[in-house]
Amino acid sequence: MTELADFSAKAHNAAMLKTHDIRPKGTFNCPYCGSLYTVSYTHSAFRDTGSAYCNVCNRKMNTWDSTDQPSYTLIIKRDRPK
Repeated sequence: MTELADFSAKAHNAAMLKTHDIRPKGTFNCPYCGSLYTVSYTHSAFRDTGSAYCNVCNRKMNTWDSTDQPSYTLIIKRDRPK
């Protein structure tokens, strides 16, 4: 294996390992209906953009443009807004 190929393989492996770094962060309330979520973050070597929508009221709760991508799990459903 050439030095460049060896370096490239090691860099790829290091980036892939960091992609799976999942950290719990706490809780999050939907700003519209108040439903409660747990939120954890996955760290990636690459920046990504995205949005999270509430499972109860279907409104956009959060957007990101970061190397840390949040994941939301619904804990408590609140009443939908009227």
